[in-house]
Amino acid sequence: MLMIVGMIWQFVLSMILLKRELGNLGWERLKKRLWLNHPVHPKMFKVYKIAYSFTIPIILYAFFFESSGLFGFMEETINRLFPVLAPQDYTRIENLATPEFVGAWYLLGIALISCLFNYFLGEELFFRGVLLPKMKGAFGKWDWAVNGILFATYHLHKISEIPLFIVGSLFYGFLNAKTRSFWPAVIIHGVESIP
Repeated sequence: MLMIVGMIWQFVLSMILLKRELGNLGWERLKKRLWLNHPVHPKMFKVYKIAYSFTIPIILYAFFFESSGLFGFMEETINRLFPVLAPQDYTRIENLATPEFVGAWYLLGIALISCLFNYFLGEELFFRGVLLPKMKGAFGKWDWAVNGILFATYHLHKISEIPLFIVGSLFYGFLNAKTRSFWPAVIIHGVESIP
């Protein structure tokens, strides 16, 4: 519940920052500022809907490398070498799949609120909506890389998984920055919520 409150705070912070920057939060201003448009071809500057298909290999990466447990040995090694960094049992959502939670349908509502703020209005809005479009001024052509590393290292509650998150997060930032669209990362990150 505290993580959800934190993600709601990200949304509120994003809105405060956007209000201060834009003056008003009219749809046209938000759409332009947050790249709320279809992907744009980086050289021809035309709508480039085929870029949505580039999300598929990134989704497959996220599943096979981050979510499947195939590379769980990396996390286990980090946890063995640095036991203080190992996540506590109460931080693992899979621990809610136990007999005492059978019939606890309120958890579905909590999960849906978490998904809304985790994959759209919290993390994605803040990192790929508010930060990424402005990072070019500070980091030049490496804006996407810095954004990806920043996003991955923000996951301190899963500190032993950060090495795998960095690779996936680089893909998110790269695709969004190159196509100047908010939606590819939302799609990629949102598909993660299905399992």
